[in-house]
Amino acid sequence: MQFRVHFDASSFDELAENGLAVIEAVARMNQAWFLRNPQVDRDLRRLGVRYDPPPLSFRTLTHQICQAPILLKKLHGKCDSISAWETAQLRLQGYDASPALINLDEGLWHVVVKITTPAGSYYHDPSAMLPRSNGPETCNAIGNDDVCGC
Repeated sequence: MQFRVHFDASSFDELAENGLAVIEAVARMNQAWFLRNPQVDRDLRRLGVRYDPPPLSFRTLTHQICQAPILLKKLHGKCDSISAWETAQLRLQGYDASPALINLDEGLWHVVVKITTPAGSYYHDPSAMLPRSNGPETCNAIGNDDVCGC
């Protein structure tokens, strides 16, 4: 079953704020799924998951974020799906983790994980730890989620 969220944003900043809330929701769903499936290896690199970066020209008002079992099946994903996975698994290890956005350019954002400790906060980029993928053949050429998936 697919779950779709639609919202109307008047600016790229508002779109990013709403998108971050959706990524947080997916991280919470992932956390619940991991608890129901404790046998699943949660190490993305060991699982063979690849980071599928969009082209720099990629800007869209519609985007797919995949929950853990879908990412596990596809074995490639964008930074939002990967960071939602990593946020969930870090929380289950006891870390204070949350998805965070880095503004690369007007309308182009990169999702990472913010980890807070008593000594302060730092950002962890789980996408940077994974091998890169080109995804489906046409994905990086057109940057369309209908083709690229999550």
